[in-house]
Amino acid sequence: VIRLVAFGGMLLVVAALSLTLVDTWQDQEIRTTAPIAVAMTELRAYHAAQARYSTLVEVESGSKIAPLWLTGTSATLYAEGDVDAVVDFAAGDPDVRVTGDHEVTVHLPAVTLQTKIDALASKVVSRDRGFAQRFAILFGSESQPDDSPLWQAAAAQLDETARRSSLVAEAERSTTDT
Repeated sequence: VIRLVAFGGMLLVVAALSLTLVDTWQDQEIRTTAPIAVAMTELRAYHAAQARYSTLVEVESGSKIAPLWLTGTSATLYAEGDVDAVVDFAAGDPDVRVTGDHEVTVHLPAVTLQTKIDALASKVVSRDRGFAQRFAILFGSESQPDDSPLWQAAAAQLDETARRSSLVAEAERSTTDT
């Protein structure tokens, strides 16, 4: 039994050595084909800076002759969104000037702001209806409320906040670094 175990152990050692030696004696050749462009995108804009803002917007509406508690409505939107400071390369031809032996100056179009409200992070947090609207709900005559004024006011507020911030200056600094 001892001889059989010793013989089996010796076979394992020989097998392991032969696998190691076979690996070092093998030659490997790698063949490739020429790369193929799978997708190409033309760069039309440079997003030089971005900021994320949030705001609360309340819109009240009602009759001029009746009090708000009777015919008015009120809604409050919590809005969150991004404002991108963008240099649009398609906005015009850049002004290119050679200023020295090895220097070129390129004047790019002005930075513009693009505001996008995040619909998943934003929501109407409160809605209040006057007595007449509540009564109309009981009889099914009220339609779905129009929240577009809330969303438009929120986008305008985020855009205005970005204009007053350092976002445009940061974008201009990002595009003028040499």
